[in-house]
Amino acid sequence: MIKLPVLLAILGPTASGKTTLGLEVAQALGAEIISADSMQIYRGMDIGTAKPSRAERALVPHHLIDILNPDQPYNVGQFVTLARSAFAELELKKKPALVLGGTHLYIKTLTAGLPPAPAAPPELKADLYQRLTQTGVAPLYEELKRLDPQVAERLHPNDQARVTRALEVFLAFGRSIDSYPRCAPAYRTFFIGIEWPREELYQRINQRAIEMVESGLVAETESLLNAGYKPELPAMGAIGYKQAVEYLKGQISKEQMIVELQTQTRRYAKKQLTWCKSLENIHWVPPGPLQPELLTQIQKFYE
Repeated sequence: MIKLPVLLAILGPTASGKTTLGLEVAQALGAEIISADSMQIYRGMDIGTAKPSRAERALVPHHLIDILNPDQPYNVGQFVTLARSAFAELELKKKPALVLGGTHLYIKTLTAGLPPAPAAPPELKADLYQRLTQTGVAPLYEELKRLDPQVAERLHPNDQARVTRALEVFLAFGRSIDSYPRCAPAYRTFFIGIEWPREELYQRINQRAIEMVESGLVAETESLLNAGYKPELPAMGAIGYKQAVEYLKGQISKEQMIVELQTQTRRYAKKQLTWCKSLENIHWVPPGPLQPELLTQIQKFYE
């Protein structure tokens, strides 16, 4: 029986300490990090994405960070292609890979696979992307609710990648994306989850939102706008940048911007946590430094 390669991933909601623990685990194993974050792929979007610093990236090589410009589309299919390429590269170097990031759809797809529906015609994909950039995801979600209500029910209305993909499959082939069989797993998975008491996690999120603004989130957003990146772009609609754009337009005050950033991030964290809790093979660890027991478990899993 062929033994599948190991996929080691650190999961958890935003602000839970994935980056810090990830660096410790990667250094202990001699691993390199593959980012499973839908926003850290973009150049110039550092503060709002809580991107690892240059010093942190100097400690451990990172893949899939600072690859695209903010006006270039990025979706789960592209992530899987790039991540598998990085895995293959690391296998040749006989180095472990550690997947790190909060876009859990990406990790889910990489490990378990989504329904392998055929690719939609390029002109349809281009049309939907244009609609997404011009009007946002809300009208696309409403159309999906009308055409494929069961899929729409399980998707978050703001999940641009999944909503767009589900809609393009239905429009192209007249059938639900859920009607396609699922892929077989490509990896043996070892998931690590960082478990915080919810109120403590929310306090961390609230504090991080304040620190992002104090660290220059507004200036970073203004720089992106001045570089020609329109507010309607999907990347510019991400949590943090959306609120900063509204502040720069005079639509909300600085205090409202911070409160809205905190609120939206807490909501996103709740969704992330719900998905993590649904996993059966996740190893929950308390916040803090890497424990020897966890490292031993990981090393045994590779044997």
